[in-house]
Amino acid sequence: MILRILQGIGAGAEGSTAAVLAYEHADGATRGRQAAWPALGSSIGLLAASLTVTAVTSLDDADLYSWGWRIPFVLSFALVGLGLLVRRGLPESPEFASGARPDEGTARTLVRTHWRGLVAVMVMTVGYLGASYTFKTFSISYLKEFRDVPANVGTFGVALASAVALVVIPVSGWLTDRVGARRLMLIGAAGIALIAFPFFVLLDTGRPAYIWFALIVASGVLIPLILASSSSFMAAQFPASVRSTGAGAGREIAAAAAGGVVPLIALSLVTASESHSTVGVSVLFIASGACIAIACALDQTDRVARDERSVADRPAGQPRGDDRAGNVVPQREHR
Repeated sequence: MILRILQGIGAGAEGSTAAVLAYEHADGATRGRQAAWPALGSSIGLLAASLTVTAVTSLDDADLYSWGWRIPFVLSFALVGLGLLVRRGLPESPEFASGARPDEGTARTLVRTHWRGLVAVMVMTVGYLGASYTFKTFSISYLKEFRDVPANVGTFGVALASAVALVVIPVSGWLTDRVGARRLMLIGAAGIALIAFPFFVLLDTGRPAYIWFALIVASGVLIPLILASSSSFMAAQFPASVRSTGAGAGREIAAAAAGGVVPLIALSLVTASESHSTVGVSVLFIASGACIAIACALDQTDRVARDERSVADRPAGQPRGDDRAGNVVPQREHR
């Protein structure tokens, strides 16, 4: 369990940093689609994991509990090695390298000067991951424990959803550059609220085709739509000097609160109900959509862009003065 926690911290930090690097390496017209590529990696991983779990859960219990459960862990070693190889040769983004100063990238500066963007990222992550993990993990447990549906039916549905997400994510990234990240996130949030009750109506049928349809709509369309657009949304909340710190810290703090806790709350609600009602879980989905909408209302994209333009237009050597929070912001090197 300790190793799993450490793995989650490392993977999460790399995920947000990858989105930031892709965002900063892209030009202004393609930042949405470029920042969405790391999200595609998550869906490929989820697809591979779901197919693997579908296969190993098809084994009889004796084989599954003795050696079958180890297969996914062994297969992951090669992927970790490839990730480390890529990471060693990854260059710094031109935007950060050309202007950021070390004294601007501290956690203290982030909290004092850019707390609004930090709050926006945290609230968005709570909403997105709360819905995402509940769709993908709680639903499988619910089907098996309360509806006597074999586990491989749910995991195969997640695999199908992941395959659909491989198409949805690039399209969503392209749309982000056309209509904006905030608009797409609001569409996804509305979709989560609308599907909150029909989702369990489909699951309760116990029919594989209906279950797979529900998982595809939820985890294959709505969640990837938000994931792809949220990558550039997170990056745009901060200037380059604190962008990686802000996006990573905001996402991972909120992920710790939402990723594991919300599905556990959902399971507790169903277990506590004599009829195993899922009404409480549907309310959680609506609350998740509301969190995403609140994050969009807290959006700092325009403010950050305006501040960055004012710095770029100011002659070299001239102090930046006070920001909106009343804090003196250090002068970034002008090139």
